[in-house]
Amino acid sequence: MINQNVARHLVDRWVAEAELLGKSDQLAIKRGQVRFISPGDYRLQSLDGSESREHCVRGYNISISGLGVMSKERLPAGTRVLIHTDIDNGNMPGVLASVIHCTQTVGGYKLGLQFDFHPAEV
Repeated sequence: MINQNVARHLVDRWVAEAELLGKSDQLAIKRGQVRFISPGDYRLQSLDGSESREHCVRGYNISISGLGVMSKERLPAGTRVLIHTDIDNGNMPGVLASVIHCTQTVGGYKLGLQFDFHPAEV
């Protein structure tokens, strides 16, 4: 089981790193939390189904409540994933999230991931 305090700490760190870039998402007005541009690489381990698969994705924005990524593979809404970064070098347990939307776009899919804890819990 993933410790929620550790997961929150990881997300706080990811958001702080993105904030250092100094660019916020232009759609921040329509959202509850400010999203920051986050061009990092992430690994998603899908937890649904009989086999666990890993997907390499590229981030495009992040907030305390979720992560937007580009994927070459489709992951349907409702899919549960465990998120890792290469920066963590496997030393951290990762963060649980659910795919909220999957939209086909040029070259792949835009995935909206919602972390399993909510900002009110942070």
